[in-house]
Amino acid sequence: MTMKDSEVARKMEEMTDTMIISLMERLKKTDIKSDLGEDSSTSSSSPQDQMNEVLAFYDDSIEQLWKIADNICKTSTAEEEHAGTIFMGSSGDGTYLPEISDTYDTYVMEEDSQFEMQEDLEAIDSENANEMGNSKNLLKVLPTEKSGFFLITWTEYGLQLKAKHEAKQNPAQAEARVAKERKEIAIFERLLEYTDEIQHEGKTLPVISPFKIRQGYLSNPPTSIQGYPVWFRMLDQNSPAITLLTEEFKQNDESIRKVQVTDLVLGIRTTMPCLDHKWMEEKESSSKWLTKDLLSKLQESKSFVVTKSWESEQENLFIWRISYSVVERQCIKFLPREPKICLIIMKAIRRKFLSEPKGLVTYHLKTVLFYHLDKVGSDWEATDRARNILVLLDALAGALKNRSLPLFFEPGINTLGGMDEKTAAKLEMKTREILGSPRVLMSGILFQSMDESHRKEHFQKGKEEVVVWFDEKPPEPKLFSDEDLKD
Repeated sequence: MTMKDSEVARKMEEMTDTMIISLMERLKKTDIKSDLGEDSSTSSSSPQDQMNEVLAFYDDSIEQLWKIADNICKTSTAEEEHAGTIFMGSSGDGTYLPEISDTYDTYVMEEDSQFEMQEDLEAIDSENANEMGNSKNLLKVLPTEKSGFFLITWTEYGLQLKAKHEAKQNPAQAEARVAKERKEIAIFERLLEYTDEIQHEGKTLPVISPFKIRQGYLSNPPTSIQGYPVWFRMLDQNSPAITLLTEEFKQNDESIRKVQVTDLVLGIRTTMPCLDHKWMEEKESSSKWLTKDLLSKLQESKSFVVTKSWESEQENLFIWRISYSVVERQCIKFLPREPKICLIIMKAIRRKFLSEPKGLVTYHLKTVLFYHLDKVGSDWEATDRARNILVLLDALAGALKNRSLPLFFEPGINTLGGMDEKTAAKLEMKTREILGSPRVLMSGILFQSMDESHRKEHFQKGKEEVVVWFDEKPPEPKLFSDEDLKD
């Protein structure tokens, strides 16, 4: 089973499965005490010597993990060219680390997919008066008092079409539209469904509501893909993002189970600049990693806003946030091999030794890496791998101590701002224990770990039997229905 549309991507995914199963067999046979020897001691070894010892022990596995991550990245690229979905996170940047169960009979593959309702749907920047003139765009972006967070509302042109549509509607037409299958509903009509009204600056403002988008997801979740059962859940209690889980057995004797977890996040393209001009100027003059050529490519990136999760039903029901996923992925994708391998190792350390208490995520590791690359550049050598891992861990410990790690692309936002003092202190202590004695990483198989949230019991089945097929590229949805275009 695969959710890939492209035949090329499917074959590459099969190759990835084969490589992961081979790695699982290797790790299952690993006997740390026997293979390392009884005479290994930490008493006279420096932290860097110990880290070198750990990395040398796992050298073959690290090389295999690099090949797996590289193949997953190529698979995502092939699928994007065919289907148009954007793969965010490590599945699209060449640093993916598969999750492996402690019994070595299950592995989890996770994808972060950002999709658009419609390729031609673009929200214009309300702060740019020139774009507002004779625009035929339906939506516009309004800033909020908090940097990086926005409202999506209708343009004057969109409001005119909305008013015409509502004037034409009668109860019978409305009932008929509700009876349509979701795939038949034009994008314009979906936007109408997702619209809610709020009070904003003393006026009633129609906005596109993430809360209503969530309600739409929950009303009709998919239950199967290519005949395989699907479980689903929201990323958190009130998040408009949805996660799908499928599973299959990879060997005839059903001894190996593959779990596919796919996070789907709705993004709306905007005309806003993706990166701040002052940020670009500062990086051009100070960064030893971001070259003028790379900065130019980043500046050309599409700008998206994505649905923003909220903490309770009373907060952030209408808020969207700017997404730096596209530029983040490009930054990592263009890195040489060695910094990527160090990031893969850091991810393994986090998942195995720093997953509790909860709070530290992969994005924090990427941010630490980005700031270090700014200082030293990206021309790293494999012979310095142990030292580089220790430097990154030390920077992480410092950030946890101060509970301060500015968002790389928008330094005014603290990525550790929501972490409580007790959690940060505990994670700092664990990180410093690794720094003081890296051989603690040999207390278990470093590259064997699973995210507990990916267990099937945390998901639920859809109530309606709606079969979703991915055997071929689905048709692009229409922006307007025939009825919408009538005067």
